[in-house]
This record gives sequence, C-alpha cells and structure tokens, in this order.
Amino acid sequence: MTDDATVERPFNQSQYWLQWVLANVAGWLIWGMLNFVLVAVISTLNVPGELGLFISLALLAIVGAILGGTQWWVLRQQVPQVSRWALFTALGFALATLFDLIFAGLGVGVMQWLVLRNVFNKTTWWPVLNAAAWPLGTIVGTLLGTLVGQLTNSLVLVIVITWGVAGAIIGALSGALLLWLLRENRALLESLRQEREAEQAKR
Repeated sequence: MTDDATVERPFNQSQYWLQWVLANVAGWLIWGMLNFVLVAVISTLNVPGELGLFISLALLAIVGAILGGTQWWVLRQQVPQVSRWALFTALGFALATLFDLIFAGLGVGVMQWLVLRNVFNKTTWWPVLNAAAWPLGTIVGTLLGTLVGQLTNSLVLVIVITWGVAGAIIGALSGALLLWLLRENRALLESLRQEREAEQAKR
C-alpha cells in the first residue's frame, strides 16, 4: 500500500490502522479488568441501589474516558480539533451501558460523531458502524472467551480473550472507516493544518 500525504507527516495507512486497532484493544482490556473489579466491589460491599448506580456510572465514565483517550492518542496524529474526544466517549459509553452493553456502540458512536462532524464531511456512517461493530465484537469476544475459560479455567485468560477480541474487531472495523474518512477529507484536513500553522505563526 502506498503512502499518502498527511496533515503533518508522511502517512502509512497500514501502520495507522494497526495503531488504532491496538489502541482499541488496550482500551477494552482495561474495561474488562475494571468491570471485574466493579462487580466484585459492589457485590462484596453490598452497596445500596442508588449508591451502586452512582458508582457504576462513575466507573463506566472512567472506562469510557480511558477508551476514548487511547483512541484520541492515535486520532490526534492525523485529525485536529478532537480534544473533546475522550470526554464525549466517556459520556456516550457510561449513559448507554447503564441501559445495556449492547447499546454502548450506538451511544459512543453518536457522541463521537458530534466531534467528528465538526472536522470531517461524510461522517454519518460513524455511529451506524459503531452501533453494529460493538455488539459484533462483544458477542464474538464473549464466545471465544467462554470457550477458552472452559478449556483452561483461567479467569485472566477469559478476560483477555473476551475483551481483547472485542476491541480488535471494533478497532478493525472502525479503523477501516476512519481511513476512508481521512482519504475523503484530505483537502479539508490540509486546509485545517494550514490554518493552525498560520495561527501558531502569529503568536
């Protein structure tokens, strides 16, 4: 695959896609570990319903912020003006997951779309793809994690496989769409880069 011109430096699409996938895997592994801790703490302490809901919402927001933060670290390399990415991801993840994890992709996708639409054109597919990719990744990851658990009786491996596979699938699909958006908006991104450089030169 040939390199394209980028916002700031020569752009290796395959490397960028892989970085995005790994960022999603890392975020989902952290989510898996924190989810285990969350369930253990709430069940052990016998937390009252309202307090338990608040703790769950807070931890889900933290998990969403971590996932959004790992994505932002990769996204910012090519896309300016995405400083709110982690915050919006946290809100979408926490609010949607409170209803059911199956809605997390839709919630995150919509909130991230609110950021992307201010930078990119043709972003309508972002919430649609995430709404489908997240349940797919979760289902496949859960099936493989359950199989590994039956074979090994290792809780650590179950968590790693379940959420690692989920993150890899979600990252692979959303990463492919991200590359398409970068290609479709190359001229716009170049214009934004020039504006940013001009503003920095005036300071």
